[in-house]
Amino acid sequence: MGEKIVGGAGPALAAHSKDGSGSGPTQALSATGSEDRRTAAAAGGLSETVSKMSEQTRDAAGRMASSVSEAAGTASRRLSEQGSRATDQVAEFVREQPIVALVATGAVCLVLGVLLGRR
Repeated sequence: MGEKIVGGAGPALAAHSKDGSGSGPTQALSATGSEDRRTAAAAGGLSETVSKMSEQTRDAAGRMASSVSEAAGTASRRLSEQGSRATDQVAEFVREQPIVALVATGAVCLVLGVLLGRR
């Protein structure tokens, strides 16, 4: 029991203690230094992956927005064309059959009056 252990736990404990650590590099610092570099490299890779994913998300959102915009424009044009055709057909019907158009208008107004009068 009289043997003295060289390089025991004392220097390792001192390296982890803020107050007890000596100046200069120690074994504990050199061990954690390589771990810090690996952690930093992993964090850099993670940051790069997140950056790529956010860029892909922005691109996908932009493509989706332009697709929706094109679809809305197409639907608007089709609806406008159909409305224009319907207006033309009604105008032609009124010119050809003015009495029937007048009776149909009166009937529609009578039905609306009855429905609104019940409220």
